[in-house]
Amino acid sequence: MKKQAGFTLIELMIVVAIIGILAAIALPAYQNYTVRAQVTEGINIAASARATVAENIMTGRTDLCEGIDETDASTPNAALTCDAGVITVEMSNLGGGVSDFEITFTPDAAGRSWTCAVDDADNNPYVPANCRI
Repeated sequence: MKKQAGFTLIELMIVVAIIGILAAIALPAYQNYTVRAQVTEGINIAASARATVAENIMTGRTDLCEGIDETDASTPNAALTCDAGVITVEMSNLGGGVSDFEITFTPDAAGRSWTCAVDDADNNPYVPANCRI
């Protein structure tokens, strides 16, 4: 009886097909994950600005955006703006089919809670549930 020295062609084709199927499923999931990570980074950029606006509301300042450095974004594809206490983070070139993304944080009158919203319903999968429209 002769021993088999390697794999047959059909066994190799099955392995290649399995790898192809796994790659077809994993690649979109990975792209979704990277976009979500970049959006989370944008939300974190807004966190310090939100704290500053809340402090300005509680101390009764007229300029709610006083003390916010809009040029101090830690990532090159994100820009933070503040207008009358409303904080907007604009992101671009996120990959995964998402080119432009905008998330807005609006404080309540007391500065204790925030309303979060995205600019487009197509961006809902990338933000936390409380920001979806």
